[in-house]
Amino acid sequence: MTERTMTLADLGRGETAKIIDIRAEGITRQRLLNFGFRRGEVVKVVRLAPLADPIELTIGGGHISLRRSEASLISVEKQT
Repeated sequence: MTERTMTLADLGRGETAKIIDIRAEGITRQRLLNFGFRRGEVVKVVRLAPLADPIELTIGGGHISLRRSEASLISVEKQT
């Protein structure tokens, strides 16, 4: 991964990134796709729970919370 390429789980509060790849499989992959996680979509971290799990995000005009384990399956490129 490059300096700007990381997983969704690596982002901090208020950071924005573009989805590059989803490495999840099976039902987890389908669930993420149903929630709008697709290549090219822009996501923003709204807030992190006290122990950083789950992560609240905005994507496609909606809010969603993901477990850190799910977020680590999504490769993103940090936006400046």
